[in-house]
Amino acid sequence: MVFLVPNGQVIGSISYTVASLTTLDYGSLNWSRSFHYRANSVAGQAAGAAVTNTSVYAEPLCVTSCTVNPGSSTIGGSALPGHPHSATGYFSTPISGVRWAAQSGFKFWFANSLWVHGVSNPLTTTPGAHRCDMALGGYHPGCVYDSVRPVLDVPATRFPDYANHIRLALSYGLPNILTRTQSEALRDANRAAACPTGPGYPRPGTPGQYQCDEYPFASTDQGASMQPYGRQFFWIDWNTGRGFNCNVPWLQSRQPGDSGGFSACMIPAGQNSLGGTDLGDFYYKSRVLDGDQFQVRVI
Repeated sequence: MVFLVPNGQVIGSISYTVASLTTLDYGSLNWSRSFHYRANSVAGQAAGAAVTNTSVYAEPLCVTSCTVNPGSSTIGGSALPGHPHSATGYFSTPISGVRWAAQSGFKFWFANSLWVHGVSNPLTTTPGAHRCDMALGGYHPGCVYDSVRPVLDVPATRFPDYANHIRLALSYGLPNILTRTQSEALRDANRAAACPTGPGYPRPGTPGQYQCDEYPFASTDQGASMQPYGRQFFWIDWNTGRGFNCNVPWLQSRQPGDSGGFSACMIPAGQNSLGGTDLGDFYYKSRVLDGDQFQVRVI
């Protein structure tokens, strides 16, 4: 709005849209933020240059634990329709512990030489802070928006038996929201509870052909050692002869209505290895840390 001083009469206005986008990198402490300005309409043309000579300016802004890097651009030009403006800010954050918040934005304002003060009060675009960390041993530090729960997609075409085990577990009511643990002791306890070894716990086929897979994953707080019991899957469609046999004879077969405990299943070694690799990549690329929740989905 443009006001007439001293009576406060509105003599003109500019309707505009501001949009911005933050792009984070799971393997870097650098990020970018774009800023886009577009005027939609002008009212009060009779006010003349007090409206039509208005310019808009914008510059990248650090809010929390960051630095504006070289190469960042600013905006300066007509604020009227037909004169869109865009700029990009490049930012970085210093290592500040194991995990920390960082936040950037853009500051923008309007100016006109005919105004009493010449420059409007500044406005800012400031999205919620994102989280950076160096909590994944062996990997580069990086940043994510941890307010968004990440989703692990398990593709059935990539490893059908591995995916089918998880699909069955989910269909029987086992949780699809899990919490990651980075405790090595808990991971080992979960694996030992779900997939014990020894003469009483045979693997089918030739040695090394199958591996024992567990759900919920051993790397979660919901793993086998935290559950009161375990089950396997064994079912056959007598009309088609098709079925699914987990080949875990030391566990009872899960029955309809039983949604508790953990699930164990023998999976071809190649598929189980790929599944484990995908899970590790997911933890890294989504920066899933100790205590973070994530969703599991079979696609």
